[in-house]
Order: sequence, then structure tokens, then C-alpha cells
Amino acid sequence: MSNLIDLELENKSKELLAVAKSWEIQPNPYLKHVVLARLKNHKRKNWVLPFAFAALALMIMAGVLFDTTGYSAQTQTPILVKVDVQKEILAAHVHILLPPGVHFYSKNHPELNSEDQLKLRWQKKLGRTDFPIVIMANESGSKKILIRFLDENFQLASEKTIAILFKDKT
Repeated sequence: MSNLIDLELENKSKELLAVAKSWEIQPNPYLKHVVLARLKNHKRKNWVLPFAFAALALMIMAGVLFDTTGYSAQTQTPILVKVDVQKEILAAHVHILLPPGVHFYSKNHPELNSEDQLKLRWQKKLGRTDFPIVIMANESGSKKILIRFLDENFQLASEKTIAILFKDKT
């Protein structure tokens, strides 16, 4: 008798499982909209993080590509510019190009006062990580000084741009 009851229970369980498998489970229609709203709201937040990382990456790339530092000074006044060469320490030569309206300034070497470019031999033995130049502008405006670091074969190793905003004396 126990086998018969077990067999009956097993058959009824199989029938119930077969019926349950055929049913499609549908959520409550009111809950369906709530869940979709949460999913859509969640998807909107997902694009913010990649966009923020992309913007940060672009700013870093722009900083590396344009490696420009900005300063301000007065016209008709000699200013000292220290050029940092820690990254360019392998350079053997330095070529400094000044824009129109800007020239070198020197009391001891007045022949440099009319020059707008200067080529120097960089001696690594000195152990310096910067070199000073004194310049003066005759006109106001934003000027960019280009400094090229060359290797032994006079091939470009790297370059740096220093932007200076010259303003008239007031």
C-alpha cells in the first residue's frame, strides 16, 4: 500500500510540475513599470563615468602635447626665465627661438640684445637642471618662446614652449 501511495504522489507531482512549466509567469503590471523605470534610470548613470574618464584622458593628453606654461610680465622690462631641463638632460644642444617683438637682454654682452634666437652647447658636466635666460619684449601681447633640445647629431630630442603675456606698463 505504501508503494501505491508513493506512486500516486509521484504521478501527481509530475502532473503539477508539467502544468507549472507550461505557465508563463507574468509580473504584476504595476510593478513592471517601476522596474523598467529603475532600469532606465540606472542606464542613464552608466554613461557619466566613461565620459568623465574620457574627458580626463583628453586633458592629460592636451597637457602633454602642448606642454605649455603661462606667465605674465611687463614690456620694456628685462625678465629672467629659468628653463627646466630635468627631462631633457640627454640633450647636447639647446636652440632658443624668440617670437617677433621679443629679444635677449644682456648688460655684459650687448651684441645679444638684438638677437631673437640663440644656440647653446649644453654641458651635462655642470650638473645643472635649469638654465637662465634674460629676455625683454618691446610690444604687448601673448608671446611663445620655443626651446628645442637637440642631441649630439643635432636631431630634435624634445621641445618646450613657454607662453608669456606681456603687458604695457601702467
